[in-house]
Formats: sequence, structure tokens, C-alpha cells
Amino acid sequence: MGGMETQSFHLIEEIGRKTKVHTIIHSASESKFRFFQKLRSRVREKIKQNPGITHVHLNDALLATMCYLLAVDFGGRKVLATFHGLDVVFPLGIYQNKIFKRMTCILDRVICVSNATAEECRKRSVEDAKLAVILNGVDQSIISLPENSHNNEYTKDKQILMLGRPVRRKGFSWFAEHVFPLLNEEITLIHIGFIDEKSSKWVEKWMPKKWVDNLDLFFGRSSDSQSLIQIQKKYPIRMILAGKVSDSERNSIIRNVSMIVMPNIPVVGDMEGFGLVALEAALQGKLVLVSDLEGLKDAIVDGKNGFRLPPLDAHRWAETIHRYLKEDPLESADIRNFTLHNFSWEKMGNSYYKEFKQL
Repeated sequence: MGGMETQSFHLIEEIGRKTKVHTIIHSASESKFRFFQKLRSRVREKIKQNPGITHVHLNDALLATMCYLLAVDFGGRKVLATFHGLDVVFPLGIYQNKIFKRMTCILDRVICVSNATAEECRKRSVEDAKLAVILNGVDQSIISLPENSHNNEYTKDKQILMLGRPVRRKGFSWFAEHVFPLLNEEITLIHIGFIDEKSSKWVEKWMPKKWVDNLDLFFGRSSDSQSLIQIQKKYPIRMILAGKVSDSERNSIIRNVSMIVMPNIPVVGDMEGFGLVALEAALQGKLVLVSDLEGLKDAIVDGKNGFRLPPLDAHRWAETIHRYLKEDPLESADIRNFTLHNFSWEKMGNSYYKEFKQL
């Protein structure tokens, strides 16, 4: 699943090693409408069955918002929520001007996955005493995979990889349009991630662009797909849109490419909360170049497990890529060891448990 689901899964696992954990989780067999419709009664029943529950954790601001709007009763228990980034800056007027501040008032602690997310909370008047920053971890089992765990058709001599769902903030189409033409012709650009080949629904063509953008953000749609598809037609051999691939093939491609780029760009009403993909690549010892922007600043420490570059500076990106394709600025083992030492799900779980205990 995506970064938020992965974080939630590992948080439940880690806290479950320290104390009794009860869960209320939306499953694919149930509509989201039905899940929220039954949320109040499920919380009430869970607490009734387990009166020893002392803390309630909500894993994103959307869930916290729904609990506020539905007036879910937690019976005086301590309530914490994790905020990831987009769930803080989502550009809906009533959410930003009315709901967000009132929703955070029901929380005893707001845990942010990055310093950038915490700063956005401060801008919205969440007091420092209520804020905590706990960075996400990364699945360290990746490093035990065999070096050539999967044969794949994509990797060649000099290749750059972009990973993730193509949304505007990721900067994939910006990179393909402005940086890729500046690179030497022997360099191949690969993208892994779901590409939505369908254009907007006909009804959306009559909607204001702001409405469509908000729908894309809310439903997590691959809104940058069409731009990538059009650019790829100019480079049918050098630019590869691999689409979704299996985990084993994905990890194999990561290990065989020259470097990974995350060229995020600033987008009003959206942000990169953390950058888990960058850590997964770094854990495999690969050089990662990211934009010096938002939550990526916490995932990649400049000169330790990758490098941060100015967003939207195409010539700087091209120059750096050419230089690092000729010389390795960091040893793979050093990249891997730094990431391994500083980012783990166990460390994240310990930090969350400490916050629980302090309340």
C-alpha cells in the first residue's frame, strides 16, 4: 500500500509488542461511507468490551476530522493523531478556516511525520505543547534481499529512476520536460508507478479546475499521468513508463539503476509529508537526489544518505546528475548504514510509545 498505510501497519505491530492494542480498520470489503457511518458505534462497542483502554490513536487528520464531525465519544481517554502532510494543507476553504482548528482541539497530542508537517500545523495555530515530530521508519528486511532477486528488462548502463504515483508535487513531468532534455543521450529515464491512461471524466471537463484538483488530491489520483504520457512520446526509447511492477521487480530495478531522483516541486495545497520511497532506495545503498523541500528534508540528510537540490532548478539538476554518473560521491555501504541506523520502524514505535506514556 502507500506510505500512510505502511506506517499505520508497522505502528500497530510495534506498539503491539509493548502493550495490548485494539484496532478499528477500514477493509476493502466495506465502503468508506459505511465505515464512517458505523464509526461511532464501533468505538463505543470497542471501549465497552475493553474498559482498560487508556489511549486512542487516529492515524490521519481525515479520521480525526470525521471523529470531530461525528462527535465520537472516547469517554475521556487520551486522544492522539498522526498528521502526514496533505491532510494538514488540503486546500478546502471550510476545512482550513473552520474545521481544522476545532478538530485539533479534541486532540491531546498531534504527532507529525516530519518537521515540515509540524511547521504547517504551527501556521494553523496548533500550539507547540501539543506537537511532537516522529519520523517514519523503513522496512529493513529490504537489505536481506539477494543482489539479483529478479531479472528485469528495464535496467541498462546509465539510467535514472523515478518512483511513485505521478501527482503534480512529485515533479515527474517537470523533470521529464525540463531536466531530461539537458541530459546526455545515453541516459535512460525510468518511471515506476501506476499510470492512469484515462483522461478526466467528461463531467469534470465542465468543473472549475480548482474542484478537479481537489478531487485529485482527496482521492489520491495519478493526476500527472497524461503529462508524462505525452512527454514519453518524444523519447520512445530513452524514457520508459514501466507502470506498476511487483515488489521483487521494483527492488531489483532499484538495485540496478544508476540513481534515484525525487524532483518534487512546490504545489499550493499539497506537500510531501515525508518521503518513504527515498529511504527505501537509500536502504539498498543507492544514491538518491531529492528536492530540498518539505518532508524530504527529514528523509534525506545531505551528504549522508543522498543529496538535496534546489527545486525547479533544471540546470543544477542536470549538472549534478552528470557529475555523479561519472563519480560516486557516497559509498553504497555508507548510504545503507546511515539509513539503517537512523530510520527503523522499531525506533518509530519506541518514540510513539514514549508519547503515549507521557500522556
